[in-house]
Amino acid sequence: MGLIREVVETKLARVELEATGPRLPKDMAVLEKQRPVMDAPPPGAEGTPRWGEYVAYYEKRLEELKQGTAVEGPLRWVPYEQILKRANWPEGHLASRHSASRVAISRSSPGMQTR
Repeated sequence: MGLIREVVETKLARVELEATGPRLPKDMAVLEKQRPVMDAPPPGAEGTPRWGEYVAYYEKRLEELKQGTAVEGPLRWVPYEQILKRANWPEGHLASRHSASRVAISRSSPGMQTR
């Protein structure tokens, strides 16, 4: 895409915050119970790199909620995937960014599960 990482991350953050799709509640018990698992994608998400990106996004949002820095709960899977498609975001484009975030989160939160 030719965009620098910070621009891409800022654009994604803005698009995600402006998304009107259904979100999960900010209730930590609900979020922990419904936490997505990399090895168990929902129907239609099998084999797409976007599922891994969603799992990493969910983990990031969960950590932000724990820290009190998130305004809203995470998007559900389908709206998350739809915003990436509408923005013509290439599949797998965010994988390395999210993977780095997941590693940083797991290192900073020893009790946090990574999947």
